[in-house]
Amino acid sequence: MNAITKTEAAAPAHKFKEPGIYLDMPEDDYFACGELGGTSVKECIHEASEWWWKSEFNPLKPELTPEKREKISNGKKFGRALHKGILEGLEAYEREYARDFDPSQFPNAIDKTDQLTELLEEYNAEHYDETALHTAAEIKAELKALGLKTSGNKDDITARLLEAIPDANIATFKPYSTSGTKDEIIERINDAGINVELMQTHRDSHAKTIGERILLKPEWDAAIRIMAQIAHQDPQVSAILKEGIPEVSVFWNDGGVPCRARFDWLRVRGTYDLKSFAGQQNKSVKQAITRAIENYFYHLQEAHYREARLAMKNLPIFGGTEEQREYIKKCQENDEPDFTFIFFKSLGAPILEVVTLPQSTLDIARQERAKAFENWLEYFNHYGLDKLWLRQSKTTNLDGSDFSPWFGIY
Repeated sequence: MNAITKTEAAAPAHKFKEPGIYLDMPEDDYFACGELGGTSVKECIHEASEWWWKSEFNPLKPELTPEKREKISNGKKFGRALHKGILEGLEAYEREYARDFDPSQFPNAIDKTDQLTELLEEYNAEHYDETALHTAAEIKAELKALGLKTSGNKDDITARLLEAIPDANIATFKPYSTSGTKDEIIERINDAGINVELMQTHRDSHAKTIGERILLKPEWDAAIRIMAQIAHQDPQVSAILKEGIPEVSVFWNDGGVPCRARFDWLRVRGTYDLKSFAGQQNKSVKQAITRAIENYFYHLQEAHYREARLAMKNLPIFGGTEEQREYIKKCQENDEPDFTFIFFKSLGAPILEVVTLPQSTLDIARQERAKAFENWLEYFNHYGLDKLWLRQSKTTNLDGSDFSPWFGIY
């Protein structure tokens, strides 16, 4: 390989994390690290240069579009909240998350600016007395007709007229302005004491109950509550969640390859990972889950996470409470921990399924992982991390067997 230096190559943007078990690491911090995780290993099976191109080591890494960035952000937000609800229960979920305000719950409340303006206009019209004297000019005209002085400001001439005619019909109502911002109009409606159901009143009341909690879309909150309730009512899943520690991050070195893993739920006897699957039309739950495992290489993640669990044995522990650290020490003593997936159906009727993979599938995953590490080390040893990982061109001679059976049939 001939190294091609990046334009204005700089030092690597990331220094690898100190090997260890981290109990308080935020998810964003974990994913910002450059070590190989489950997804990274999958990328390196066929072409390790793709991993480097997507990594933070690449100063030319393509920027995400705002739409893509928002989609990823929303996905992470929902995923974190779902993990919190399922793994730690609704009480823990409600301490950190809250349902965002839902206007559909108040169908009769007024919220549009033109409706609010119309309310003020009606109020002004209702309280306006056409027979009264409203303007300074009108009051002066009355004084003039009485042969009295017309000089002075409005307060002066009003007092002069009332002295002459104590029961003079001088308007005391001052119409409210109907211009300005929506908030200003609402403030005037409240000042006038207009009895109407305002959406803003409900919105303000809801805001007082939120505090510092993270807001979720109402439909997300509803889905998470259902899944959390099902998980903690299911005999098998609730037994798993009765004991353990959520979101444990592990960093270690495997034969020269810096690695990372993040356990959704860690117990002494095993490691558990939450996964979603979409219901497949005319497919059983088993078939749909199998398809998800094949499509997303979840078997490879299991192989990688099993290695992480074994690597824990000799790693230091960072963060957490004293009770959590003692529990981790018990986990380190287990030489043969299990690994189990907990699948939940993301669309339609909620379904939970506890899934284990056969040894034959795990053997394949270990071979794929070894190949990925071999590819990563080849590039790393040649280029390091601050130079473009460039795959050298090869000559590939295709034959008929390389194409799909239906190729060329139209």
